[in-house]
Amino acid sequence: MPDEYKVEGDPIEAYRRFYLGDKAAFAKWTKRQPPAWYLSSAYTSAE
Repeated sequence: MPDEYKVEGDPIEAYRRFYLGDKAAFAKWTKRQPPAWYLSSAYTSAE
């Protein structure tokens, strides 16, 4: 994971930032909805 996404003491937030920043182009969820944190962050980032 690139340092720009790392959050000291919060690996979950770091993972979320990494997914939104570098992995969003190919992120897909099959047989389930994307997680709420992904949807709310994706819409916020697009504005």
